[in-house]
Amino acid sequence: MKRPQRRALPQRSGGSSAGWDCSSWPDRSGDDASRSHSLYAGLLSVFYLGWVAQAYFLQHLFDYVHAPAILLSLLLLTAALAGADRSFWRTGGIVAFALLAVAASPVFSARRLEVWRDCLSGPVSPRLQDRLTHFSNPDREDLQRVADFLRREGAAGRDVCLFNSDFVSLYQTLNLRPPTKFIYFYELATFFPERSAELERALSESGHRYVVTDLVSCGMPQAYAEAIGPDGPLAPPPAYPTDRQDAYPWSHPVVYRSGTYLVHRVDGPVGRLVAHTRPR
Repeated sequence: MKRPQRRALPQRSGGSSAGWDCSSWPDRSGDDASRSHSLYAGLLSVFYLGWVAQAYFLQHLFDYVHAPAILLSLLLLTAALAGADRSFWRTGGIVAFALLAVAASPVFSARRLEVWRDCLSGPVSPRLQDRLTHFSNPDREDLQRVADFLRREGAAGRDVCLFNSDFVSLYQTLNLRPPTKFIYFYELATFFPERSAELERALSESGHRYVVTDLVSCGMPQAYAEAIGPDGPLAPPPAYPTDRQDAYPWSHPVVYRSGTYLVHRVDGPVGRLVAHTRPR
């Protein structure tokens, strides 16, 4: 019976004790590195797509949630370029994409380039901020007038409740403190109506003197909210409902208006919390 041949081991180099000569062994390090790179890039791609999905579908309104997606995309692009060939078409495509990204970036839009000098040379005014913003709400010039009115009224401490989340920065601007532990009253009243009694109790016990609302954020169409009636620009718009008895904040008298923002003076009991307002 013929015995099976045994595989010959590599010979020692030069017959010395330096070790085995492994030059004839198959080199699989390149394959392992390629698989590791593919796995690494695949995981990054999955994480990137997951973040983009949740940012777009759950938090699209907020600008800052898109910053991580941009950073992750740069990381993925860098990883792809590190293992890619340097062909003319690939390089040209990357350059074209980079130029398109720069051209489409709001940073280099003509409207913003016009105010770069003002941003670098002078104080940042509410008017300048409105020119740089992506959204029309909040209107910082109108809010500045609201802040000036509250200063003239001597508002201090916990005197003011900012009803909408769009302008909670006024607390810091006016060096005020929220009258209760709850901050976003409109959102809380809208999404957690079962807690209305707790919110109303907190407002009643706070002793605040004023409440600031935004008609547009509370549901009134822009055209109705911006309309000026016979009583002038400081009075509520003609479509403002006047029959909201015992409804906070709408039943409390409006003592100042700036654009779509109203300042109500809290007179008497707070009443039941009603988040939305509709044109009459």
